[in-house]
Amino acid sequence: MPPNFFIFSLQTVSNLTKHLIVGSEANKLQYMATLSWSTNWAISWHLQHSPDNPLAARQALTTLLRRKGRILDLLTQNQQLLRQQLEPENRALLAQLVTLNTQLTNLEYLKPEQITSPQEHRQQIEQLTRETQQLEAKLSRISSRFRVEAEPVTLETIQALIPDNTVLIEIVRYQTYDPKNNRWGSYRYGAYVLRSTGEPLGIDLGEAATIDDKVENFRLQLAQDIPIKQTKERGQILEKLVFAKIRPFLDQDEQILLSPDGELNLIPFEALVDENDNYLVENYRFTYLSSGRDLIRLAAHSPSMAPPVLMGNPNFVLSSSTVAQRGDSRYSPLSNIGWPKLPGTAKEIAEIAKLFDDAQIFTQEQANEFNLKQVQSPSILHLATHGFFVAPQQFSNPLAATGLALAGVQQRGDGDIENGLFTALEAVNLDLKGTQLIVLSACDTGLGTVETGEGIYGLRRSFVIAGSQTQIISLWRVDDQGTKDLMVDYYNKLLKEKKGRRQGLRELQLEMINGDKGDNYQHPYYWSSFILSGDSSSLQF
Repeated sequence: MPPNFFIFSLQTVSNLTKHLIVGSEANKLQYMATLSWSTNWAISWHLQHSPDNPLAARQALTTLLRRKGRILDLLTQNQQLLRQQLEPENRALLAQLVTLNTQLTNLEYLKPEQITSPQEHRQQIEQLTRETQQLEAKLSRISSRFRVEAEPVTLETIQALIPDNTVLIEIVRYQTYDPKNNRWGSYRYGAYVLRSTGEPLGIDLGEAATIDDKVENFRLQLAQDIPIKQTKERGQILEKLVFAKIRPFLDQDEQILLSPDGELNLIPFEALVDENDNYLVENYRFTYLSSGRDLIRLAAHSPSMAPPVLMGNPNFVLSSSTVAQRGDSRYSPLSNIGWPKLPGTAKEIAEIAKLFDDAQIFTQEQANEFNLKQVQSPSILHLATHGFFVAPQQFSNPLAATGLALAGVQQRGDGDIENGLFTALEAVNLDLKGTQLIVLSACDTGLGTVETGEGIYGLRRSFVIAGSQTQIISLWRVDDQGTKDLMVDYYNKLLKEKKGRRQGLRELQLEMINGDKGDNYQHPYYWSSFILSGDSSSLQF
């Protein structure tokens, strides 16, 4: 490796930070893309040309830790600084941004019959988008005045935050580079293994196109509740391509802090199957991160002790009496068909509420956007309703493509500022500093636009920016009754049995696999639909 490359990589981190402080998220993403070549260069040099060189491994992983999820980091810091430091006149600017994001979402989700002129509609969206980006840039410049320049992340910094019997696995989707011919090649996946002590280990996982294809096949199997044997066969195929190459360097029952990349963000690693026909959850404990650098942010969090907020069973104001039955999912297409009532969410909220003495409960008409946007750092935020994810290409911001349906959604577009569609774009502006746990008990809440090196632009990302410590999200359309049973059992693990956030979910998954919760729930469609991201420790009360 040329000796000046790593020096260049370190220098660009400082320039990158200064550039990313100002500007819209779209501009930040574009700028990061221009620098992706240096990350690809470092990873490719190590894994393809110098795999046994420990210095190359350290340099590659250090570059990865400083770049991966960088935009998410900076946006989260900006949001916290703005809330802490803004003067009254600047708080008005932040409130204006919240209103603009809501107006933009409402415009983009107008029903076809409400659009009299498509050209004028598009012009209105473009104008609001420009206003939003200008305001974002102005607020970013304000927050930069309060920013303390952070020290560059080092491997030692991250290692000091990795607990015993725990390993960090950073997965990266990278482009190969041929230095002899000065030519970029195909995309591949790689993985880096790091413990609290010792040197990092890099592993090339193979062609990205092959792995991405098997990811899609596996997701289809999981989401369709087909025979377990067939699902496990697909899980074993993908496990051989990815995790089997990492497993020799892991200890059994080791806690894994897993930071996926690319399409691998869209699967539960717990449901992969090893050569002994065991699900990986039976031997490992997974907690998901956007980057190993998340450990720095999580270590600095002060947990909120405010009362929990439970919101669910919204009154969608249906035009019919359609009700979700056993086997129906907490998903509804954005159409005029209607949003089926979810009886499971009503029982879910009622049973979970019994476990708390002071929870704020919002159901039916009260389960609306206005009440959700007023929450102030609850210790727990539980949202049980329909989720949605639509093609992001039609939106000016990918965060507008996913969200939750709340009260009044059936009549959206009637002129009210709150239309019942609560998108990830709006969730960014919630005040959730110190919120210990977000549970998105709905369909597809873990989906969004996949950006290599930046994770998924969706609800989880927004709730991290808003300040929450841990998010439980779904990776496909989940069953109403099955989700209700899983959630109630999970809260019993947390509150009655005092299990950790990760431990409680894993124990419940193992009980479902073993049939302790009934034969109906042994399929990974039920027990692996939700994953945990962020802080895995016990809740504090």
